[in-house]
Amino acid sequence: MTLSAIDWLLFFGYVVLVLAIGWFAGRRVKDAASLFTGGRNVPAWAIAVSVVATAASGATFIGGPQASYAGNLTYLSASIASVLGAVLVAWLFVPRFYAVGATTVYQAIGAERGIVAQRACAVAFLVGRLLASGARLYIAAIPCSLIVFGDLDTGHLLLSACVLGVAALVYTSWGGIRAVIWTDALQALVMVVAVVASLFVLMDQIPLELSEYPSALRNAEGGADKLVLFDLSGDLARPFTLWVVLFGLTLFNTAAFGTDQDLAQRLLTSDSAKKAAWSLVSSSVMGIGLVGLFLCVGLLLFLRDQTVGVIESEDTREVYLAFILTDLPVGLRGLLVAGLLAAAMSSTDSALNAMSSSVVIDLGWGDKDTSSRTARLVNALCGVSLVATACVFVLMEGGKNEGLIPFALGVMLYAYTGLLAVFVTTLLLKRGSARSIIAALLAGAVTVGLLQFVIETPVSFGWRMLAGFLVALAVCVSGRPR
Repeated sequence: MTLSAIDWLLFFGYVVLVLAIGWFAGRRVKDAASLFTGGRNVPAWAIAVSVVATAASGATFIGGPQASYAGNLTYLSASIASVLGAVLVAWLFVPRFYAVGATTVYQAIGAERGIVAQRACAVAFLVGRLLASGARLYIAAIPCSLIVFGDLDTGHLLLSACVLGVAALVYTSWGGIRAVIWTDALQALVMVVAVVASLFVLMDQIPLELSEYPSALRNAEGGADKLVLFDLSGDLARPFTLWVVLFGLTLFNTAAFGTDQDLAQRLLTSDSAKKAAWSLVSSSVMGIGLVGLFLCVGLLLFLRDQTVGVIESEDTREVYLAFILTDLPVGLRGLLVAGLLAAAMSSTDSALNAMSSSVVIDLGWGDKDTSSRTARLVNALCGVSLVATACVFVLMEGGKNEGLIPFALGVMLYAYTGLLAVFVTTLLLKRGSARSIIAALLAGAVTVGLLQFVIETPVSFGWRMLAGFLVALAVCVSGRPR
C-alpha cells in the first residue's frame, strides 16, 4: 500500500496551501483578542462550514465507514440530536454570550457567579478537551501510520501523532481562530470531494445494478439489515438507539455546541448573535449530509466485499484506508490522503486555539489585550500537552475494542455532564453558587466514571451523559447565589 510521486505531490501541495492560509491569516493578528476572536467579522457561512469540519474530524472519516461497515445506519439518527442541540444553544445560550461580550463562553458564567466559577468551568473544559482531542489525534494517527509505514505499529502511531500535532500547531499559532476557520473551510471541501470520489469508484467495483443495492443491503450475510436507521431497542449498551438519541445525545450536542469552547469559539467570531445562531443551526443541518456520505462509503465497502469476495480485515478501522491505498487510481489516492489529513487537522487546530484562549482569558494568564507572542506561547504549551495525551491513548490502544466514534465521544462526557448542568443552572434557572458549581462539575465526572468502570451492566455514552447531567444538575441547583 504505497503512494505514487503524483499522490505525494498532491498531498504536500495541500499541506503547503494550509500553511499559507495560516501565515496569511496571521498577518492580521495584533493581540490575544484578534488571535482568539478573529476581529469578530468572520462571515456566517465560513463559521458554519468550520463547525461542520471540526465536528466531523478524523473520527468521522475513519469511524463513519467503520460504523456502517460493521453495523448499520443508526449513527445517522444521531443527527436528530445534533439539530435539536444546535437549536437549543442558538436560542438559549448564544444571546447571553453576546450580551457580555464574551471571548470564551465561560465568561458568561463568570459574569453571573464570579471568577472562581468561571475558572472552575475552564479547568473542567481544559481537562475534558485534552482527553477528547487527544483521543481524536490518536484516531487521526491511525490512517497516517498506515499511509506512511503500512502498519499500526505502536512506534509508528506515536510518530504519526507527533507529526500531525506539530503541523496543526504551526498554522494555528500563526493565524489563530481565523486560520482555523479558513483552513477548516478548505478542509471541508477536500473531505466532501474525497468521499464523493470514493463512492463513484466503489460503485464501479460492485457487480450489481444500482437498483439491486437496497435489497442486497437489507439481506446481508447472516440476515443483517444494513439499512436500519432507527434502533428501537431498549438495550442500554447500544450507543445509537432512538431513545438515547432523543435524550442523552440531545443533551450531549447541547453541551458540545454551547459549553465546549472548542466548537463555541466560532460562534463568538461573528458580528452579531443572530448571525452566530444561524451559523450554528445551518452547520448541524449540513453535518447530516456529510455523515451520510461517510456511512454510504461503509455500506458500499461492505457490499463490494460481499459480492466480489474481498477478504475482510480483522480490524475494521482499516477498511476505508485499505480501499484508499489499494483501489483508488493515482492522483485520486493523493486527494483522499489529503482528505484524511484535512479531517485530522480540522479537529486538532480548533482544540489548540480553544484551549489557549481559555488558559489566557479564563485562567488569568493574560487578557484580550495580551500580546500575540504570549498567546502563541500558551498555544505551544497546549500543543505539547495534546500530543502527549494522544501518545498515552496510543500506548493504551484506545478504542480498539469498541467503535472509534463511541470511543471519541465517550471521552468528552467527563466534562460535558457538569458543564451543561452549570450553564443551565446559572444562565437559565438563575441559581447555583461557586461552591455548588465546583461540586456539580465533580459530581458529573464521578457519575460518568462509575457508570463506565464500576457498574457491571454496560451503559452507552448517551445514557452516561443523561445520568451525569441529572446528578450534576441536582447538585448545582442546591446552591443559592449570593
